Amino acid sequence: MSYRIAAGPELIKSLKMAISPDIEINLAVAFWGAGAADRLGLIQGREARVVCNLSMGGTNPSEIRTLLKRDIEVRQHATLHAKIGIVGTGLSFVGSSNMSANGLGVESDELAGWEEANVLFDHVDQEVRIRFDALWNQAQPITKEDLKAADERWRARRTLCLQDQKLSAADCISLWTAITTDSDRLRSSPCSIAYYYEMDDDDKAEFNAAEAEIKVEFGKGRTAFMDWSDLPEGYIIGACRSHSHDQRIKDVEISRRPPNSPTYTNGSTPFQVVERMKSLPGFIAVKGSDLENFKALLLRYLEGRKPKKSRIIPIWKLMDFHAETPIQ
Repeated sequence: MSYRIAAGPELIKSLKMAISPDIEINLAVAFWGAGAADRLGLIQGREARVVCNLSMGGTNPSEIRTLLKRDIEVRQHATLHAKIGIVGTGLSFVGSSNMSANGLGVESDELAGWEEANVLFDHVDQEVRIRFDALWNQAQPITKEDLKAADERWRARRTLCLQDQKLSAADCISLWTAITTDSDRLRSSPCSIAYYYEMDDDDKAEFNAAEAEIKVEFGKGRTAFMDWSDLPEGYIIGACRSHSHDQRIKDVEISRRPPNSPTYTNGSTPFQVVERMKSLPGFIAVKGSDLENFKALLLRYLEGRKPKKSRIIPIWKLMDFHAETPIQ
């Protein structure tokens, strides 16, 4: 009986080679990223038990939904940080690799690059087996409410990741390309659309006065959303619709509302302070035909959804709509 040391990509290659029909699979790995199930070969019909951590914001809930839809047994463990597993009778491991960008490069490329080390045994190590069974027995079933809460934690964590990433111009993609290709870089980002109608003259005068004060108090790169209590943290694509007869999308601007961002009050009206941005991190500026396609998709999405009402639209909802009804 022997063992070897393997980096993240080597581990996933070994696991995939070992995973086959009628082989029992046991994985207690804290964090899971998009595409992990496919790269491991965890398809419908596999006999597998998975323990993950949904509480820390490091697991993409969409991937857990994928596992559950494939009838994989998945439980959650609130304090799990372990990365251990057993596949059949000829492979077990313990190490540092998550089933995510931080461990195996299966999340968006901008988060990859960590050096990992894992010990692979060519047999079922009994200490690994005992530890997995203990974690499985401690873990809890996953409910729809758990996944919904995990969505918020995942997007909040992605806010920090997107702020820290340093992508070259060649690695950036257009927002429209991300929507039409269902890019996980966009789908898992903390990005929302703030849709609203242009202000009347009185509101515009009040806004302009408040914005001038906000720039003095918080910095020249700041602006605000006027009286919008449910404005989310993260990246915001502001889409202003014209009050003119054609009711087109007049302006599209991008901003960021960081955690604990201030609220400025002018009289009785609150203004949610945000930072202006030229583009979303990891994406090129929205302009030209991409901008026009985005506007057209948003208008189609709003048909039958009370288009005169201001609203927040998570970007993944627009991506789902495009997947269901793509522009011809």
